[in-house]
Amino acid sequence: MQKGKAGGVVPGKPIPVSEHPHPPTVENLRLILLRSIEHGVIIPSDHFNSRCTERGFCWLDAEVLVEEGTIVSGPDYDPQFHSFQCEIEGRIDGKSWRLVTALDCNSDYLKSPRVILVTVHRSRPRRVQRK
Repeated sequence: MQKGKAGGVVPGKPIPVSEHPHPPTVENLRLILLRSIEHGVIIPSDHFNSRCTERGFCWLDAEVLVEEGTIVSGPDYDPQFHSFQCEIEGRIDGKSWRLVTALDCNSDYLKSPRVILVTVHRSRPRRVQRK
């Protein structure tokens, strides 16, 4: 996306690398995600909703992963959607899950962060390597 005449972002136009926002630290990202549950806007994507139906996952499970899971990748900037994506991994009812979220760069991270639930899938339990 590229900035328009009024300083906004023009959908479909890539932002030059020099104008990409600086990513939050993992610790700050966790706080922003938690704040989005309390005061912000959480938007489940259509893809997320269909995966929930297919996989027996629900919005409350996503909330638990955000609150108790571990950020295992990201935040990675996605220029197409002007957002920072991350993956959160955790266990719900004895099953390992991985939740992909996107933090909208146009939202106010302090007052009302906007987070999109992108998708969810089962993750394989990690095996302990023995020496």
